[in-house]
Amino acid sequence: MIEEEQELNNIRKILEKYPKGLTILEISKKIPLSRASTAKYLNTLLISGHVEMRTYGRAKIYNLSQRVPISNLLSLSSDLILLIDKEFFIQEVNNPLLEVFHLKRTDVVGRKIDFTPLMAYLSPRHLERIRNALKGNEKVIEEVIEVGDEEYFFRIKLLPIVFDRGEKGIGVIFEDITELKKYQLYLEQLVEERTMELLQLNKTLLYEVSEHKKSKKLLKRSEEKYRELVENSNSLIVRLSKDAKVQFVNEYTQSFFGIDDPELVTGHSFSGVLFKTNSKEGDVFKDQIGRSAENPEQETSFKIENTDGTGRKRFIAWTIKPIFNKKGIPGEYLCVGVDITERTIYENKYIERGKILNIMADQLEEMVYYKDKDFRYTFLSEPYSMNIFLSKKDECSKKTDIEIISELKAKGQVIQFEKIALDSDKKAKESHTAQKFETKIIIDKIQKILEVTKTPYFNDEGEFTGIIGSCRDVTGKEKKND
Repeated sequence: MIEEEQELNNIRKILEKYPKGLTILEISKKIPLSRASTAKYLNTLLISGHVEMRTYGRAKIYNLSQRVPISNLLSLSSDLILLIDKEFFIQEVNNPLLEVFHLKRTDVVGRKIDFTPLMAYLSPRHLERIRNALKGNEKVIEEVIEVGDEEYFFRIKLLPIVFDRGEKGIGVIFEDITELKKYQLYLEQLVEERTMELLQLNKTLLYEVSEHKKSKKLLKRSEEKYRELVENSNSLIVRLSKDAKVQFVNEYTQSFFGIDDPELVTGHSFSGVLFKTNSKEGDVFKDQIGRSAENPEQETSFKIENTDGTGRKRFIAWTIKPIFNKKGIPGEYLCVGVDITERTIYENKYIERGKILNIMADQLEEMVYYKDKDFRYTFLSEPYSMNIFLSKKDECSKKTDIEIISELKAKGQVIQFEKIALDSDKKAKESHTAQKFETKIIIDKIQKILEVTKTPYFNDEGEFTGIIGSCRDVTGKEKKND
């Protein structure tokens, strides 16, 4: 053994003098040794990593390896490294290992691993794995090791190595994956919590559905009914994006505006679809969308004039409702429109007829009026307001007799009603019968005699809705009778 080590040293010294390298024959002549013995020693040095071999044609050139001391290499690594020979003696450790396990180099280097403080953190199972690695079985395992109050996660690699003298050994590398593992455990915990939330949510949803097996079927059926309702609805249904671009129109909307293919309008501005570009009505609709954005908790309703696909003017009652996203911010707008053209036409006719009736009432000699359920005037003819209250009818509207009398007195006008006149509204309501009587009133010191009729009005449900009244000035007749 001593002779072999000496020959190995001789070969190394020779190669130091020839950095460019020598062949086996050249080295054997310089030692001197037989070519076979020289080849054997060179092979030992090659396996241990002391020499390198390069081939030039049929010639093999050997030269010394460029080596860095193992202690220097170990100090460059952030991993914890431990080198053990085949007898389980620790040959080298790096500083990170000593720092983590709170050890001194003299506590471990040169000692058998079984009898070092490291065994406080290792087990017989680890020693068995090291023995297996000595047989050439490379192994990678993950372990949790507690050092004091701290818990470390290591990926431990057991790598077979060869020392300078050709002896086998084991390199034990502890890769600290504590932060990575903690983050992984944190993510797993988040996934588990989220999974539990989803399971609880799923359980709640299943609880709300009486039969689990029918839940998907019922949901699908509900969606089909909803889609069928939307598609077959006689309402204009339009869904707009946050920037007021068309996302969906139902079949009725397509038919109403003459849209042949909904795909052609999807993604386009609403104004070009529902209105003529830059139209006044389009500007009003845009303003209403802005109002809905400012007050997302409230529905926005308004009436506007639209032009249908045939070019006819139609009156549409629109309702805009924001659709909130998961963050509670309006992300879309649901616009529902109802064609109220016929109703609007009837309303306009009703208003027109009302104007005609007002004109007719103002031209009647007999004075007429109508009071609501609170005895406030909602209609009164001009002769009535001017002769009784010396005021225009608009000044008396929505007021009671008492309120009008008080206002007139505040202006310095003297007006007096008999008690029978003031109490007759209530009496007509309670008795459900018309009240007919004559009464005297004094207006600016002028006495008038009125013939009054008050008829209570009840709707189809029998609810009292107001008083229909008329009166005639019979002062002149009374004087003739006198």
